[in-house]
Amino acid sequence: MKKQLIAFLSLLFAVLFVNAQPSFNAQTQVNSYNGPFRYGINLGWYDGSWDDFTTSNIAAGNPSLNIPGIGVTTLRPKVYEQFTETWGMNILNGRFQHFQSIGLAEHTLFVDLPVAAAHADNTKYQGCSESSRLYANMYEPIWDGGVNGTPVNENNYYAVYIYNLAQTYKNYVRFWEIVNEPDQDWGMYGWKDQTYTDSWWNNAPTACQLKNIYVPIYQYIRLLRISYEVIKSVDPSAYVTPGGIGYASFLDCLLRYTDNPTDGTVSASYPNFGGAYFDVLSFHSYPHLNMGSSNRNSDRASQMFGATINEFETVLANRGFNGITYPKKYLICTENNAPGKSIGGEWGGLAEQRNYIIKSFVTSHKKGLLQTQLYCLGNLEPYNTATNSFSVMGMYQDLHNIGPLWNGGAYLQKITDAGVAYKTTSQLLSGYTFNQTLTNALNLPATIDGAAYKNNAGENLYVLWAKTTANNSESASATFSIPLSADVTAHLYKYEWNFSASNTVTDQLKDNIALTGSPLFLKNNYSILDLPDDTTGNINPQLEFTYAVFPNPVTDKANLQVTVEKRTEISMQLFDISGKFLGEIISKRYIDSGMNQINLILPQQLSRGMYIFKIQVGFRSYPGKLLINK
Repeated sequence: MKKQLIAFLSLLFAVLFVNAQPSFNAQTQVNSYNGPFRYGINLGWYDGSWDDFTTSNIAAGNPSLNIPGIGVTTLRPKVYEQFTETWGMNILNGRFQHFQSIGLAEHTLFVDLPVAAAHADNTKYQGCSESSRLYANMYEPIWDGGVNGTPVNENNYYAVYIYNLAQTYKNYVRFWEIVNEPDQDWGMYGWKDQTYTDSWWNNAPTACQLKNIYVPIYQYIRLLRISYEVIKSVDPSAYVTPGGIGYASFLDCLLRYTDNPTDGTVSASYPNFGGAYFDVLSFHSYPHLNMGSSNRNSDRASQMFGATINEFETVLANRGFNGITYPKKYLICTENNAPGKSIGGEWGGLAEQRNYIIKSFVTSHKKGLLQTQLYCLGNLEPYNTATNSFSVMGMYQDLHNIGPLWNGGAYLQKITDAGVAYKTTSQLLSGYTFNQTLTNALNLPATIDGAAYKNNAGENLYVLWAKTTANNSESASATFSIPLSADVTAHLYKYEWNFSASNTVTDQLKDNIALTGSPLFLKNNYSILDLPDDTTGNINPQLEFTYAVFPNPVTDKANLQVTVEKRTEISMQLFDISGKFLGEIISKRYIDSGMNQINLILPQQLSRGMYIFKIQVGFRSYPGKLLINK
């Protein structure tokens, strides 16, 4: 009986796990992503005065502790096996739960090195100064049908690790990024084009050329294959990506070689090129490193950022990932920024950085990226004495020694101009989606750049700036009138790059908008409408009627400012976005000629969102939109 039970259980496990290995790959399907664009940040490590709980508080903001943030909506935390072996597989659970509690989601978890000593591959490939940094036994079978209680083969150390990791964190992680910068070669081969016979366009990278992993590229593709198959078996909705690559030539290698350890060729055991094992491409971009000495400005930097995206997309399309032969892959950027100071002759500066951040986010939206993560949350050195450009990329000034863990719970951080620009962008564009049709309708001249956006309530927003063209200067100027074809109102709300700090909103006519190298944010203002000529004969044909509702967005109380030429009757009704009547805000009252101000008390039960109001003046009515922001 006991033997029968054991046999039954073995059969049961086999049945349960027989379908664990996915029957698809990224050459046959890529799941649609329907979430909003995410504004990300690399939290970084400063000292013991901070931890991931406290740095995430100043990234996203924590209202329960009255801690302001900078509008971050997703993170890129790191994990490696040596860490989980020491502290336990569940060590990150509390952090992810905290991230979730302050509104952070859709994280990119980068699975990095080092490997636990007992699982490390100590092979030193010919000519290399260091041993492999990957796992031993990666070419053991990935699956064993549940022989030992899991669908993966316990002798394949990495398969076990990534399986347990995915099982533990599948509810928090959307993107699994496999090893940070696997194509790091210290500038020797990755940059070379096809004209170089030793370039990666013409050869497979050797172990010694890949300085972060020290293995032939076929083994990295094997790592991707294990990652993809195992993660997808645990969570089919997850996305797998190589870890923040920098070179299009390396991407081309991933798409033309298999995980065959001999030579990367196709065989029965290795049937697919590497493109089958990732559905998202993560990349890194630091334009200041390749600026040269001329034409150095934020627009050139954002153009270089866009060119990087174009180059990767071209390689993908050329290898069949064009939506026809194979499904298209999504892109995310997990490191991006410009230095807030010029160091060692490299391009940078405070205005340069803040302008670039806004412009690169706009470029991200235009190019369809799912998220862009900046490096990093805080400066790594004091600004005045910093010696490395990567040390002055923070959204906050140097964070060392000023965290709440060493200062009695006090948060002593100071935001930088870059942080203000980041927060303004995230705050104003939250809920908006890039709209190509509206952007085309702007008909921008060569001297101006920008984009148009629309939210679910039909509200329009425009980001515009004069292109910077001078070397080492952010000075630029232009004048622009938004055409009516872009669905614009005569009056606009204008927000400058520092709105998140100043809270200043001004009225701007759609014509003759003065632009500089610093982007402006402009929203349609539906609160100011001119009365058209009256043709009913019921009221004075010359009557001029204007109104403004403020503040807009509003929490619970607002004011209506009305100007009329003569004493007249007014009423005001409120509707939801579907047109359902919600109540009378003003019930038939007379107002005198000139300017009148009326306090509006809104229904307390209104939830956050867009609403429609209608003002009745005499025999005519005028619609408008009101945003409730509770």
